[in-house]
Amino acid sequence: MAEAYGSLANPVQLDPFQNIVNVHWNTMTHIAFKVHVKSSVSVVNPGVEWAGEFYELITGLEDDTDYLGTSELVYGNEPVNTFQGWNGHAWGPIADPEVNGLPSLSGSAASYGAWAYTAFKDIADPPTVADVPRAKWDDASGTGTGLFIPDIDSTEFKTGAAGIHLEASAFTGEPHFEGTVTPWPGPPNEVFWAAPFNHGATTPIAPLSFDISDIVAVLDGKAFRAMASAPVTTMEPEPSILVAGSVLWVLCERSPADDPTP
Repeated sequence: MAEAYGSLANPVQLDPFQNIVNVHWNTMTHIAFKVHVKSSVSVVNPGVEWAGEFYELITGLEDDTDYLGTSELVYGNEPVNTFQGWNGHAWGPIADPEVNGLPSLSGSAASYGAWAYTAFKDIADPPTVADVPRAKWDDASGTGTGLFIPDIDSTEFKTGAAGIHLEASAFTGEPHFEGTVTPWPGPPNEVFWAAPFNHGATTPIAPLSFDISDIVAVLDGKAFRAMASAPVTTMEPEPSILVAGSVLWVLCERSPADDPTP
């Protein structure tokens, strides 16, 4: 738990003659933390069934060789973390509470037609690169609470429904054979299916609502129920349309009715 300021061990001096010795986390009114959700996709590689058909000689591959088969949303290896407490004046780190009531993501599974969207899945174990398309939390659109994400004074917690989706790059043309030839002339060394896709924009797909109303965090026998949220998304520098990371901060307020029974 955060160091207790305003205690006998750490008094807050008002002036040379007065100290505050009983404030801080005894008056904690809210808890905030991050929720981590990511995409898990299957990728289809159509293979090669080339029998001398026309192919496009390439010097640099600009088209894609795989397409998205299925997708679903799953919780990260650590579904919740970065716990902070609000004492009416400031945020500060707290011990990890017990968090229950995270909504099921079972309704997120989706499948797609051939050559609809590009996809990538790292086959390393454990994977070192996140699946593509990647998950992105929707911007909050509810009523502001007056409280802001810890250390991010420009992002306010808002009430209302939270949502998440995948950011996908759509194919823009039909698949065709592409190949390389070394040396020229001669039969191709390698031939494969590929198709052009939108390099400059993404399309939101597979939307899912995320109900926070049943989320309850319990710390030291005191319960805090979720009442607002705020997303934080960062983008890769290149390509800048690719999500680097997206998390949802959830704000819980003190809820004595949810306190565990002694």
